[in-house]
Order: sequence, then C-alpha cells, then structure tokens
Amino acid sequence: MFACSDATKGIFNAWTRMMVINLCFQWIVLILLIIPISFKEQSGDWFKLIMVGTIYLLYKMNQFMQEIFGKITDNNSTNRKVF
Repeated sequence: MFACSDATKGIFNAWTRMMVINLCFQWIVLILLIIPISFKEQSGDWFKLIMVGTIYLLYKMNQFMQEIFGKITDNNSTNRKVF
C-alpha cells in the first residue's frame, strides 16, 4: 500500500531497509552469543578473552547499526525535501 503512492515510496523503502538490517543484525548477534556459550571451559583465560572479544564485537555492531540508521534517516530527509 505504501509503495503505490509516490509520496510514501521513500518511507516504504526506508522501512524495508531497516527491517532487513534489523533481521541481519539479530542473526549476527545470535551467532556472536552462541560462541561464548558453547565454550566448554568457562573458568580459564581463553573464556575471559572470548567474552571480552564478544562484548567488543557487540559494541562495534551497535555503532555500525547507528551509522547505518543515521544514513537511512539522512536519505529520507533529503527525499522529503524534494516533495
């Protein structure tokens, strides 16, 4: 319904992009969280290193998502100026 009108096509495209990015992000987070959970020895130094690495990767993924969403909203604001 949104894609039918030219006025709402930009909103629909941004919503679709955000939905796909969110779904991909959830899969990546799932994989990142499975790695430390599946580690057998949870008292050693390797486990601590893996946990710190996982937390760092989740932090970087969050920054990446904020950057992507920022670009998508910037694209929408430029599309709205055309109308």
